[in-house]
Amino acid sequence: MLYFYHKSYEKIAMGLLSLSKDISDMNLISQEINWYDTNDSRSLYLWKNDDQNWSGLVGIELRNEQVIVHELSLSPQELSQHNFDTMLSELQMNYPDSKIVGDLDNAMICMQWEKDRNSVISEDESENDIVEPTDAEQF
Repeated sequence: MLYFYHKSYEKIAMGLLSLSKDISDMNLISQEINWYDTNDSRSLYLWKNDDQNWSGLVGIELRNEQVIVHELSLSPQELSQHNFDTMLSELQMNYPDSKIVGDLDNAMICMQWEKDRNSVISEDESENDIVEPTDAEQF
């Protein structure tokens, strides 16, 4: 589940950001968090896995009708496209009228999520199709 970032989550956010940025300088990571914190069009979300452990982070920027994903990070034990898909789907629920796109670093993950999401929607629609019996099947 996604949780909107607030100051009490700072150390968790710093740890998760350090995984995605491969930065060991905590001052730089703190500056990154401040970048999200100082503008209403930017937000950080933290993600808890099914076991309720902090396991991921999403940093976004709202532009027009798009949600641009600048940061996307998972802890090493949670690193999978399935978990990225879960995070992005939850993000989409928060911004139902916006299109989610990734920046250069996250574009492939976001495109795979979109592809996975569309295939699930297509499967759901085909399961709900009503098939009329043919004349031969009616007798």
